[in-house]
Parts: sequence; structure tokens; C-alpha cells
Amino acid sequence: MMNDSIYFPLVPAVLVMVGMALLLI
Repeated sequence: MMNDSIYFPLVPAVLVMVGMALLLI
């Protein structure tokens, strides 16, 4: 349960980081 509460907000953050990287490229 604890891991899910940590990963849930982390996944969208990673997607945003990847999206920003693609825009910069």
C-alpha cells in the first residue's frame, strides 16, 4: 500500500519529464 502511494504521483512526474525532454530535442 505504501509503495502505491509513492509510485502513483511519481509516474505522471516521470511522463512529464520525458515529454519535456522530447520537446527540447
